[in-house]
This record gives sequence, structure tokens and C-alpha cells, in this order.
Amino acid sequence: MGLLARAVTRSFLLLDSEWSVEHAGRLVRSVGPSHVIVARRQAGDYYLARRATVSAMFAAAAPAATVWSALDLAQTQPTPTRDGYTADDPSVLEAVVLEEGRLIGFLDRRPLTSGDLDADATLTGALGGELFYSFDTDFLRGFDTTPGAAGAADGAPSPPALVHDFPDQVALGSTTSLVLWLSADPRAGTRLNAALPVGTNVDVVVLPCQGFKVVGDREDTLSVPDQGGESEPVRIKLQATQAGQALVRVHAYVGTHHVGTLLVESMVVPAVVPSPATSTAHRVRLPLLQHLDDAPDLLLSIIERSTADTVSLTITLRSRQPVVEGQPLSRQFGPKVIAKRPQPYIQQFFKAVQHLDLREENDRRLLETKCAALTSAVIPPELLEDLWQLRGRVQSVEIESEEPWIPWELCRLAGRNGDGIEDGGFFGDAFPITRWLPQVEGKLRLSLRKMALVAPVDSGLLHAPDEASFIRSLQDTGRQVQEVKADLLSILKAMTHDGYDAWHFVGHGRANDNPDWSELALEANDVIRPENLSGTVENVGRTNPLVFLNACTSGLGGLTLSGSGGWAERFLRAGRDFLPDAGAAAFVGTYWMVDDGLALQFVKAFYRALLVDGHPIGQAAFRARQALRDSGDPTRLAYTVFANPLARVEAHA
Repeated sequence: MGLLARAVTRSFLLLDSEWSVEHAGRLVRSVGPSHVIVARRQAGDYYLARRATVSAMFAAAAPAATVWSALDLAQTQPTPTRDGYTADDPSVLEAVVLEEGRLIGFLDRRPLTSGDLDADATLTGALGGELFYSFDTDFLRGFDTTPGAAGAADGAPSPPALVHDFPDQVALGSTTSLVLWLSADPRAGTRLNAALPVGTNVDVVVLPCQGFKVVGDREDTLSVPDQGGESEPVRIKLQATQAGQALVRVHAYVGTHHVGTLLVESMVVPAVVPSPATSTAHRVRLPLLQHLDDAPDLLLSIIERSTADTVSLTITLRSRQPVVEGQPLSRQFGPKVIAKRPQPYIQQFFKAVQHLDLREENDRRLLETKCAALTSAVIPPELLEDLWQLRGRVQSVEIESEEPWIPWELCRLAGRNGDGIEDGGFFGDAFPITRWLPQVEGKLRLSLRKMALVAPVDSGLLHAPDEASFIRSLQDTGRQVQEVKADLLSILKAMTHDGYDAWHFVGHGRANDNPDWSELALEANDVIRPENLSGTVENVGRTNPLVFLNACTSGLGGLTLSGSGGWAERFLRAGRDFLPDAGAAAFVGTYWMVDDGLALQFVKAFYRALLVDGHPIGQAAFRARQALRDSGDPTRLAYTVFANPLARVEAHA
């Protein structure tokens, strides 16, 4: 019995219960999902319905009626929600499935009748007498979703395999070793990659998601074995803390290079578990994401752990060169304990800094003081010393972190200079710095051959027309720039069907305490929210687009009820539950309200560095910040970039 997340169907469209029937009906007809999920956001309830049922009830309702009233949801029980990390239970016929608070799909095992089909519904196959809808089979063309298909071409070296041995069942409260090793055994379908010569050290980091906690060290090192051999194994102790389906992620690194993620599943039971002799080794292929030459100069991996009262951060620094001669290339710092809840603090922090005039010495000192206090709160002093030693020696920095709230670009660099302390400026000014999510594979190639421009004509922003004109000017013989009308229907339809590999939005943004309810303002008081990027709309991720939301607070992450959320998280994960290689390749957004004119300057400098000068995206963002340094406004510091810092736009054929 596998995880529930692997059994869900994703051909759905998310509707708001307060939308009008006219508005919601156009969306359903345009996007064409098999099912509709209606969200009653304030109550946190979901209602699952088949498309034919919704279409029939909409046809009988007044156009101005709400979805809530048209579907008579006041007389309907909410659809049960299930956690995607739990075990699939075949007896559950209907459920809405969440993963870390994010809506990922649904179960509908009810018998299918002719009344469940409307004129536009498409069925793509049968299994055991039950019919299943496709996610959107058109976008599968050209993709090979067979396990292991991401390997090298015939005759080329293949990556080694990360192998694990762990019981299928363990007893609640018991402590069991997760055994990990590298294998080059051809019977496991893996071979050594030329980028990983024999003896290369591969660091493995174990992160429990559900059901376990690590006892002792969570990290160890494996060595790439000889051809046909296996490395010496390492053991990480896991204690079972919660009954039910359990999941552990194992991240692998070579220096600053994240080379893959392995999922380990088990069942925690209250009974006696089988003896270790009955457990079987699971041989899992772990593909390399890029060659070692494509790794950043410096990688900071952050692990956040929360309790009711505190947050603690453990930070691992991985460098391509030693900080000081003789030091190891990987060092761990922390845990750094933070006594206050971070999100309200950061929100107040942004409100305080966004209106400062950095031409005024008092405002400049105030910003530096606030950012120095932030640095002291989140960065251990020993790590700050290492970063000071590395200044000027690194050309690319990646921060790999699931925490959604720390503006790392605003931390202050400082170090010893004789008997005093020298200030080194903001991280964003000192390093070409980007962010990324640890369980999402990074992308090195950006395409930008078919760009979508969304520019509401009624935004009232003085420089928005100039920005839209500049984006249109990027069109050339190898690049299309097409405008998508700034209403929800047009955008969701384009994200579902049109295959854009870049999205640029210029307009207003509004934050919300729940980041998945944040808004981009569209025309005629329409809005789009991160939660709308679900179901079939996740097709937006199949082309690995670059997404630039040049709107206030568009890069501000936060916590949903049970996980991180916001625009960046939604775009970077879009489609990944269906296609492992899907998801945005890069995301650019802002932490706070930005100056309209300076935002235009940032956009011009960024795209020129990326497209004309051919710089990787980390350098492009760095140069865009540098272009605004003399403005006397903190706008340059408001931008955050999620990407592999070495990702480049591929040359047109």
C-alpha cells in the first residue's frame, strides 16, 4: 500500500464559493477539467463535484448567482480531506487530498454513470471497470515519464545509485537504522557517471517528513565505489514517533551540488515489527541533476525546526574551495534558536524599511541597524566569519531552504579588521545570490522563446506601459512575446494549454496572512491567487518557465495551515506531482512595495544582462541590483530570485 499522494487524480479546477456562476462557468468551459473543487476559503472547506454535475446546475442557475448557492452547498457536507503522506485506503471512495497544506488532487472512486459525462468531457482509459480522467495528456507529448528515463544517452556514463535498506514496518517508539550506500551494480540499472570519479564524496542528509525523527547525526558521507562495486554503508538512526504511513527524504550532495532526492516509505505500527532479516533492500536510482561544473561556488542549506514557542535553524555551508586552507569544504552551524515567532516580525520589518530614503543618513543607518539585528538573529557568528572570508572569492551563491520568511538578501556581511569590525554591506550587494527549495530539482536551462506578458491596463502605475513596451521589445526572430489578457479566465486558460516558457507580470500585488490567498490585481477588479495554480492549471510548469512577477509583495512567502506557500512555492512545484521534471526554472518577485520607476529600471537591467550579455541568472539579478545602488531607495533590495544561480538562457537554434 503506497502513499495516498501517488493515487490522486489532478484533473480539477479550483473555484471560489463566492464567484458568480457566469464567471465560474466560463472558467470551467475554457479549462476543461474532469472535476471541480469548490473552496470555501474562510471555513477551510472543500467540495468535490464532477464537471457534468456542475455544468448542469450552473445552466439552471442565474448568471449572477454564486457558486455556493448554485450548487446548493449549504445543504451539502464538505468533502473529507486527507493527508497525501498517509497510506492509500481503497475503501475511501471520495476525498480531497492535501500535501503540507497544498491542494494536490482528489480521489473519486464512485461508480461512473452516463450522467457524469457532458459534451466536452474526455475519458482516456479504463482500469478494473473504473474510468479515469487524464491530467491533460496533450502536454505529455515529448516527455518520457518512464522511471529512469532521465539517465544519460546510450553509451554515455550513468550516475551511481543511492540504495537504502529499511524495514517496511517499524514499531511505534522504536529506533531503527536507515542504511544508505552507493552502488554501481549493473543489475540495479546504474553505472558510474564520469562526473563522479571513483572516490568522490557524496554527502547524504536525512530529513524526516512524517512519522520519524532523527536520533543523533542526520548527515554522513558516502564514497563512489569502483565499477561494479558498492560503497561502505552509513547508518542514520530514526525513531518512530507517529503511527501510520511514514516518509523520509534523503538529500544527496557533491560539494555545493545537489545531486538528487530519495524517498523512503515505511509504516509505523503499534505491534512488533518483523525482524531485520525480513526487511528488503530498496534499490532506487538517483539521477544527477547537472554536472559538477554547474554547481554554485557556495551553497547554504538551511533546515528549520519549529516548536510551539521557538524556531531553530541548522545551516550547512558547502563551498567549492576551503574557507581557510586546511578547513573542510562542508561545515555545519547551529542550531540557532530564535525565541519569537518569525512571520509577524518579518512582516513588521518589511513595513518599516520599504519607505526609507537611503540618501538620508538617518534612514540609511536605520536600515543597516535593522538588517544587522536580523543577521544576528538568524546567522551564527562562526558562519558569518566564514562568509567574510569568502567575500570576493565566489561568483555564485545558492541558499537552499524550505523556510519561507527570511530575506537572506538583506542580511549584513561583517568581519574583523584589526581591532575593529568592518561592515561588508548587504548579502545581495556582496554576492550573486539566489534561493531554491531543497526537494525540487534545479534547472540550468532557461528558454524564453515564448513569453507571456500580463499587464492590466487599469493598474494606474505610471511606468507600467513603459515596462510592457520594453517586454514587447524583447521579441526577435527566435523569441515570441504574446500578451495574455489580464483576467483570470484568460490567464488560467493560457497556463493550462498554451505552453509559455516565460511569464512576466506588471501590476499591483497584495499580501495575505495566508500566502496562498495573496493576490495579483487584474483588470476590472479581478484577481488571481497562488491557490489558483492547482489541478490542470499546473500545466504551467511543464515548460520550466521563468516567472517574473513585478508586483508588490509577490516574493513574500509565508506559512499556510500546515506548510509553506506563496507564489514562488506554487510556481516552482507546478506539475511536479505528475511530471518529476516539471516546475518553474526560475521565479523573481518582491518582498515589499517597490517604486514603480525603479522597478522598471530593475527589469531592464535584469533582462539585458540575461538576454543580451548572456549572464547566468544569479549575475543578472546581481547586476540589476547594482544598477539601482545610487537611487537612494531600497527597491533593489526588495527583489528575491529562486533559481540555480548558474542557469542561463539557451541560445536560439
